[in-house]
Amino acid sequence: MNCFSPQSWESVEWLGVLWSKLADVFSKEEILRKRVITLAEEQHDDSNSSSWAPLFTMISKFPLLYSQPIAIYRNLPNQRQLLSVKCFCVIATMKNGVLPLLMDGILNNLLAFGFSNAMEIAQGGLPKKFNLEQFSNTLKLEDISKRLRLLRQHEWQPGEGDYLGALHYRYAEEKLLRNFRASMTGNDYRRGKALSLCRNLHIFSLKNIPQNLVAGSGIIDLSQEIYDEETQSTLEEEHVHQIAKFLSNYARACRWEIRCSGTLNDTRARAVDHLGTEDDFDLVLGYLLCLGKDLFMYYLMLWETAIKTDFDDQEEIECQRIIR
Repeated sequence: MNCFSPQSWESVEWLGVLWSKLADVFSKEEILRKRVITLAEEQHDDSNSSSWAPLFTMISKFPLLYSQPIAIYRNLPNQRQLLSVKCFCVIATMKNGVLPLLMDGILNNLLAFGFSNAMEIAQGGLPKKFNLEQFSNTLKLEDISKRLRLLRQHEWQPGEGDYLGALHYRYAEEKLLRNFRASMTGNDYRRGKALSLCRNLHIFSLKNIPQNLVAGSGIIDLSQEIYDEETQSTLEEEHVHQIAKFLSNYARACRWEIRCSGTLNDTRARAVDHLGTEDDFDLVLGYLLCLGKDLFMYYLMLWETAIKTDFDDQEEIECQRIIR
C-alpha cells in the first residue's frame, strides 16, 4: 500500500482492513500464487517519501513466502524487472543443481572458490563443503574497479555472471545503506525495535543443518581495511552490519525451513519473546526487508546454493550409494 498523510489516512483507513482480509483469504490457499509472490516484491514508487516504510507487508500474512519449493519461483511475472524477482527465477533454475549455473555463467565464477573442491568443479565435479568465510575472502580478490561506476547508474542491476559476485553484493549492500539513511526521518519505533532484535537475535536454531553452513560470522565482509584497535566504526556502520547479519541469518533459516519444518516457527517464537508481541515482529520484519530486500535476496540465493550442494546433493549421493 502507498503512503498517506495522517490526515488523509483517516478517510481511507478501510483500505488497510480490506487489504488484510484479502491477504488472509489468499494465505489459506494450499499453493502460493505466483502473483502473490511478485506483489510482495513490489517497491513503492517515487511519489512516496523516501523515508516511508509500509506498515502492511505480505510477509506478515505469508511467513513461508521465502520458504517455498524452488519450482514455485519458476516463471514469475516481472513486468517491472525487479531484481528480487530475478533472484527468485535464478533459484528456480537450481532444480538440476548448482553446477549448471556455474558452467553456463549465470552465477559468478568465483562462487566455485567458496567450496572445498574448486578444481574439481572446473572439471565438472559437484560442488561440496561451502565455506562462507572462504567465499568472502575470495570476493575481496575480484577486481571490479572498472565496473564500480555501474553502481552510480540508477537503472543498472546485476545480471547473469554477476549473481553472487562482489559487484552484486556491493549493489545490495549500498542499497541497504541508502535505505537505512532515508528511513532516519521517522520510523523511530520500528527502527529501535529492529536494531534491538538484530543485536540480540544473532544465533538461529537450525536443527541438523551441516555444521560448515553455520560456522563463522554468517555474513560476507568485503572491507579491505586492516584491523586497528584505534579505528572505531561509526554507529551507522554498526547498525547496518547488524541488519545485514540478521538478513543473512533469516535467509538461511527460510531455506532450511524447506528441509526442516518448524525452523521459522522457532525463529519467530524467539523473536516474539524478545520483542514482546507478534505484531511487533511483523512490523520489524517488514521494516528490515523494506530496507534490505536486495541483500536479503542475495543471501537467500547464496544459502539455497550452499544447502543444495551440502545437504540435498549429498543426501542424493548417499541414497544412490545405498541402492547400489
